[in-house]
Parts: sequence; structure tokens; C-alpha cells
Amino acid sequence: MIYCNHKKKDWVFLYFSLFIFASILFIPSAYAKRINGSATQIVANSIQFSSSSSTFNLLGNGLDITFSGLLAGSYYVYSDEQTLNNFVWYKAGAFGQKFIYGVHGTKLIIKNTTNTVRVISWKDSNITIGSYTCMPAIGGMQYTNLGDPAKTPNTVVPPNSTISINITLSHANWINSMWQMDHMAINPSDPFNVQLSMKISDENDKATYYTINSPYIIIPLNIIQKYEKN
Repeated sequence: MIYCNHKKKDWVFLYFSLFIFASILFIPSAYAKRINGSATQIVANSIQFSSSSSTFNLLGNGLDITFSGLLAGSYYVYSDEQTLNNFVWYKAGAFGQKFIYGVHGTKLIIKNTTNTVRVISWKDSNITIGSYTCMPAIGGMQYTNLGDPAKTPNTVVPPNSTISINITLSHANWINSMWQMDHMAINPSDPFNVQLSMKISDENDKATYYTINSPYIIIPLNIIQKYEKN
């Protein structure tokens, strides 16, 4: 009897241990930021720079360049939920497709304060969003031309004029019967920014490289907390 009681205690302990282990497995991650399905567009619209847009005066060049906004939203992903734990994401559709919030480009306002033309050669330039680095693309390019230097046009900024332009990563993928831009996913605990290294030529065709950095990119914490799925 003593032997049987000892076996019974072992089994009780084993069941209790398995219960604790299973409970730990299903505790929601402190970093998981799954958004309620009814608020997905609200969250996408809240992606922003952490401070007011920065203007850079390129000394000796005469250009003022301002980061005026972001090209951001949600993007379809194949990842399992565990992989998404550090990011902001949601499920949608009948099959529970997963989408992650991120950034694929930036909006610029470029002002030429000189009496002569300035030319930005994007095929000789570089864009970095977080850890993603590539040649930039210009908004309006065909998806099949992205990343092709021969099909990436220059930006000509006339004298004493101001233009607005969208600059993006230069890669896209055909997913679910549509094009989707490559992007940098937003991790609330690891913010990133946009860096542009640009080759700019003056009226004498003298080229100089300039590097500018945007403010950090965030989804406001109060928005995440308000619309996080319980």
C-alpha cells in the first residue's frame, strides 16, 4: 500500500507539472501586439515620426529637404504568430491571414533656394529604413522596374522652386494576386528611422553626396494599448 501511494503521488506531481508547463506555454507574450480587427486602419494611420518633421539645409548646395511624412501601412506575412510576437499585427479574412505594420518609404519636400538647377541621381543613391538598405525608387515607378538603375529616373529641381516626391524601397513581391512593397516591420521596443544618402549635382555637373536622417518612426503607445486585442 505504501508503494502504491508513492506511485500515486508521483502521478499527481507529474500531472501538476504538466499543467504548469502547459499554462506557461499559453501565457500571452508581453511583447505581443495583436490589434483588434476593427481598428486596423486607425492604427495604420497613426504611424508617424516621433517628432516634428525635420528640415535639412544642404550647405553649399542650396537645397532644403524636409521629411514630410511616411509611406506606411500593413503588409501580408506568412509568419506564424510566435514570429510576430515583437511586432504590431492583426488577422483578417475568413482564413485568418496575418498582416504586420511597417514602413516602405518616406515623403519629401525639396526646395531649391538657388538660381540654378539641381539634380538628384537616385540610381547612385541609397535608402535605409531600419536594417533594410537598397537603392531608392521613386513613387509612380512600375513595380517591374523597381531596383533597375537604368529605369530609375533622376529628380530635377528647377531654380527657386519646391517639389514633393515619394521615395521608397526598390523591391516588391507578387503576393495574393497583387504587388506588395518590401518594408521594415515596426517593433515598438526597437524604433528605427529613414536615412537617405543622395548624389546631388549642381549646374556645373559637380556631384556631391549628402546624408540625412529622419526622426524615429513610431506607433503611439496609447494607440497600441487602446486597440490591442485582449
